[in-house]
Amino acid sequence: MGTHARIGNGVISIDTAAWLDRRTAGPLDDLTGDLHRWAAARPRHSTDAPATTGPPRLSRDAWRQTVVDWCTARGHTSPDPTDPLAGPIVVAHEGTRLDRDLWLALSVTPDGCPIVVVQIEDDAPTVYVDATRELADWVDADTVQIVCPNGHGWWWRAGRALFTADGRPNTLTAVFGANLDAPFTRCAVCAAFDQGRRSIPCGCDGTPWIVCPLCGRRCDVDLPGTDPHAPLRHQEHRTPSDDARTSRPTIASAEVAPLPDDPDDVWQRAMRSLDDDRLAAARQANATRARSETGAEHRYYLARVAWLDQLIRHRTTT
Repeated sequence: MGTHARIGNGVISIDTAAWLDRRTAGPLDDLTGDLHRWAAARPRHSTDAPATTGPPRLSRDAWRQTVVDWCTARGHTSPDPTDPLAGPIVVAHEGTRLDRDLWLALSVTPDGCPIVVVQIEDDAPTVYVDATRELADWVDADTVQIVCPNGHGWWWRAGRALFTADGRPNTLTAVFGANLDAPFTRCAVCAAFDQGRRSIPCGCDGTPWIVCPLCGRRCDVDLPGTDPHAPLRHQEHRTPSDDARTSRPTIASAEVAPLPDDPDDVWQRAMRSLDDDRLAAARQANATRARSETGAEHRYYLARVAWLDQLIRHRTTT
């Protein structure tokens, strides 16, 4: 079991606190207190009895609207430099690999500090310093690293898409085989016992394993240590899609005509060549797929589009 992620009954679970810690630079107690006091002074959005101390007890929807209104009242602007008056960008993560549901609002204070307001389930929201400033990082709540004791490893996002440690795209099928349960496999000893090839049962808990296809060792999963695309992160300017301000981000229509290409194939061709036309085609193909998907698949293709937007913008300004 990894430090910040684990496998349980063939399901990946990510430690929400660790995921959040990777993207923030600590809580801002003054702003958090100001938000709670401002919320307490507003009309109640909940039928619960008012709290005598601490933040008010509001529903999640009420807190979400309160945070948006608080950002407006305090002069916090959108992190999109081309449209600073648009308000905070709100992203919700429900049913992802995170072990707790949450939603977050990204904005910038009047003195230029990037912040993120996070509500985890029914806890009162907390204000943090936004340390990543990349929309793709906040949209991605599913990526884990498959770690082999012998040093082999892959990044596993949603669906069957993988990245190698050096950032090259791959798939579960190519690396772990066409099994629909890939990358998971049963304990070999348990399987041998069930097939009558072993007289004594294993005694393990039966949790599916990930076996390294290169050396056969049992792998763990954890939060990624080093992003294959790290050189493209923390750019001074970024322009996330205006349509990403809703709790379930959507994709704006691309400027090029729709292509029938598979988004994974187009992505791989674009990453190999870094040709401007292929990057634009990859952006369109992944945007089209994102509009037709839901849940983790939707977030995966949305994150690709956000990353491609950054790469295209970076290439046009350097």
